[in-house]
Amino acid sequence: MKKVMKKTIYSMFIAATMLLASCGGNSNATSTEKVATDYVADTVATVVVPFMAFAYIIFALLLIFSNLDKIPMAVELIVKGAFNPSAFTGGVVGSFLVSMRRGVSRGIFSNEAGIGTGSIAHACADTKAPVKQGMFGIFEVFTDTIIICTLTALVILCSGVGIDYGAAAGAELTISGFTSAYGSWVSIFTAVAMCCFAFST
Repeated sequence: MKKVMKKTIYSMFIAATMLLASCGGNSNATSTEKVATDYVADTVATVVVPFMAFAYIIFALLLIFSNLDKIPMAVELIVKGAFNPSAFTGGVVGSFLVSMRRGVSRGIFSNEAGIGTGSIAHACADTKAPVKQGMFGIFEVFTDTIIICTLTALVILCSGVGIDYGAAAGAELTISGFTSAYGSWVSIFTAVAMCCFAFST
């Protein structure tokens, strides 16, 4: 009974915060409602998320620098995995649809450009410098796809966690990489960071 109550309370809290964030752009809301909802959305998007992203990068760099001797091995695994003929034949012959689904989902979840909504968000921005806004869009994709994804891959490979392909190929694998170096407490930080990223998106 207690577990059900806890889940209900958590669900209600998440629903309430999401309602506040999603109503921030509602033109039919009253001025008081808009002030409250815009404050919540802006606080998460402009304060919490950059802090979480910065902390994520710092934790990743510390782990990588503490395992500098494993970087050549990690880069070798990345290149071999990308250009190994068995990876291509396995994707085409064995599970083409599964490979396509996972590849497309990774592209979509990586950043907003994966589904084409990133340009819509930047086009709606109220700015006097549209070129600068467009550069922000380019920077966003580069930072997320090249920097963050590369750091995440190096964290997983340099941490030495066992990769059971298909079993834990998402956030669980990243959390395992961090917890192997920093301990179990970092899993809480990673979960909170992911919630903030999802909330702001």
